[in-house]
Amino acid sequence: MSKTNFFRIFSFLGILMCFSSFVLQAQSEKQLTLMLKILPEVAGKENCVVEIIKNGKETSKVDIPVNGEYNALALDYFNKYSISFKYPGHLIKTIPVSTEVPQEVWQKDPNFPPFPLLISLVKKTTENTENELSKPSSGIVYDKDVDNFVKVELKK
Repeated sequence: MSKTNFFRIFSFLGILMCFSSFVLQAQSEKQLTLMLKILPEVAGKENCVVEIIKNGKETSKVDIPVNGEYNALALDYFNKYSISFKYPGHLIKTIPVSTEVPQEVWQKDPNFPPFPLLISLVKKTTENTENELSKPSSGIVYDKDVDNFVKVELKK
């Protein structure tokens, strides 16, 4: 076998191993990724504080830049979240997210694409401080008919 053929085979196997590791890594990450773009009515230099409450107990906070770009937020499957977006001088926006997936769907294919989400934050005024704008109006859930996660309107 010549050195050229040996190099081609070795290169092919290296590329194959590299791609297979990406596939295995993607399958091992059992999280729903929200791709967030936060749009405050009046943007400053501050970051948006995202408070994540998991199953009504565990609370964590993440700072997300308000720079017009999408930022990833990963959520574990089979949980219920309440995600609040807090930006100085703006109303707090809260979105409930359920990452529950039916077991038959999960067994078939547990990989879902990232969910894009635009978060518009309204400037706080004396008129809207006690308004319905700060209460959740929509949430994110799995929809069996679509076979993906969707944004749904909440009943008030």
